[in-house]
Amino acid sequence: MSEQTTVSKIQALKELSDGYSQYFDVSQVHTHMSAGIGETIEQMLTQLDELNALIHSTQSSTRATQDSITSILAHTARLEETYAIIDAYQIYISTIEAMVTRAEERTSAIEQQYSFHIAEMKEKAKSFLSTFGIRKSTTQAPPTNNIIAVPELNVIDTKQLFDELKKKALVSREPQSEEMKVSSE
Repeated sequence: MSEQTTVSKIQALKELSDGYSQYFDVSQVHTHMSAGIGETIEQMLTQLDELNALIHSTQSSTRATQDSITSILAHTARLEETYAIIDAYQIYISTIEAMVTRAEERTSAIEQQYSFHIAEMKEKAKSFLSTFGIRKSTTQAPPTNNIIAVPELNVIDTKQLFDELKKKALVSREPQSEEMKVSSE
């Protein structure tokens, strides 16, 4: 009986395993898992392609931005030179305005001084001529070649003045341009 019992136990076990075979069939589990892995790998490859496209887009945007920044920095350097020239022109113009104002003041003073002297000379001439009984002539006197001495004005070579002012303006802006170079690096 022991053999029969053993055979019946084996047969019962076989029947039981046949009933549960669908749950424990390794080949079906392997097929199901490999199909899921294949889909996951395809999704990962798609995401990698999208990431690669994003990286290429970012790299081209970065290159374009770097080119723009380089162009902007070069333009900024040229603008600094332009602003230095404008500053020099402003100083130059204010210097010329001051010179013109001084010249106008001197001219006005000279005109006042000589107008006073001319009026004084006319009075003296009238009194002198009246003492001799000479009247004013109806004919006009010929023009005289008397040259009136005008005080010398300090005339400055404006080109030389502007060049000096431009150099000073460029020198005064150099530390700012160094800061721009450092910040751009």
